[in-house]
Amino acid sequence: PTCTGAAISSFPYSESFESGIGAWTQGTGDDLDWTRDSGGTPSTGTGPTTGSDGTWYMFVEASSPNFPSKVTYFNSPCFNLSSASAANFSFDYNLNGAAMGTLTAQASTNNGGTWSNIFTISGNQGTAWASASVDLAGYVGGTVKLRFVGTTGTNYTSDMAIDNIVLSTGTAPAPCDVPTGLASSNITSSSFTISWSASPNATSYDVEVNGNVVASGVTGTSSNITGAAASTTYACKVRANCASGVSAFSSALNITTSAAPTAGCT
Repeated sequence: PTCTGAAISSFPYSESFESGIGAWTQGTGDDLDWTRDSGGTPSTGTGPTTGSDGTWYMFVEASSPNFPSKVTYFNSPCFNLSSASAANFSFDYNLNGAAMGTLTAQASTNNGGTWSNIFTISGNQGTAWASASVDLAGYVGGTVKLRFVGTTGTNYTSDMAIDNIVLSTGTAPAPCDVPTGLASSNITSSSFTISWSASPNATSYDVEVNGNVVASGVTGTSSNITGAAASTTYACKVRANCASGVSAFSSALNITTSAAPTAGCT
């Protein structure tokens, strides 16, 4: 069968888990379940502090024995796209944790018999929620089921979360691309400049240094970072802010400050 039970056919469909998990269901054949939560996950240094749309969200609790590489499935209801000419699946995600694993979204047209990856992201993305948008043009005209697959990392600091799920039958918004071309300049013992290539649909950028956002809403394509320590290496990342949401952070660029100047004779 293409779908078991009644399929949702009224759009836009949304779910933010404020009153429960709605028509979503826990998967089977995996290692653990997703958990509905608000106010921060139980472990320090991982997970969100609140939902992205309201208070509640769904997350994977990665504390022992739920690592390493433990898998959990979270299944959507079926969606009837037989009358749609376009479709878009969007959601917010929080991948905050030093040992973060992988979040994958999948789609099935045969009631979960087989699944195809439609989105995947791995590694620590910082404390803020980010947004993903997936064009489901390949699934219009039929019925589709979706699911999230969470795979934990190497220790407890891999609590990943999802929220603000929307499936609409409109055209997908312009993507929010991850910034590329990171480079450094003007390096001194206490400061440096990081620059990047412009993302096509970005309205501003955020800069993260050693896991902390130190500059937000940057409208250009460079940022001068001050207050650094001499002879120290900093891991720098940049993400884009767009009308459609927020991109993931870029890969890290390591920047090492110069040595402190030697005091001259007097």
